[in-house]
Amino acid sequence: MKKFLTTLLICFSVLNVSCAALAPKPVVEAPPYPTPVVILYYADWCWWCKKAEKFLADNEIEYVRRDIEDPDAYKELEEIAKKLNYKRSLGIVPLFIVGRDMVPGFDPISVMTSLEKAKWSEPRWDSLD
Repeated sequence: MKKFLTTLLICFSVLNVSCAALAPKPVVEAPPYPTPVVILYYADWCWWCKKAEKFLADNEIEYVRRDIEDPDAYKELEEIAKKLNYKRSLGIVPLFIVGRDMVPGFDPISVMTSLEKAKWSEPRWDSLD
C-alpha cells in the first residue's frame, strides 16, 4: 500500500508540473508612462555631482542639468519642491528630480527605484496642477 501511495503521489506531482509548464504565461504590458527625464541640480565645485553625472551617462538615463547656484534655476527648484510638498533642504547637491520624487545626494538606488516607479505608476512632477 505504501508503494502504491508513493507512486500515485509521484504521478500527481509529474502531472501537476506538466500542466503548469503548459499553462500560458502572463503577458506583461509595456509601462503606461514614458521614462521621465531626470533633472539634476548640481554645483560646479561638487565632486559628488560629477559622480552623479557619470552614473546617469553610464546608465543611459536622459537628464537635464541645472546649476543650483543660478537664481532662476533655484527659483524653479523651489516651485517644484512646493508642488511635490518637499520639506527637506534644497541646498543639497546633487539633487535629482525623478517623476514625482526628489532624491537628495548621490543615491543611485533611489534614483533607479524612482525611475521604475515613475514608469509604472506616476506621471512626472510637471503633470501636477
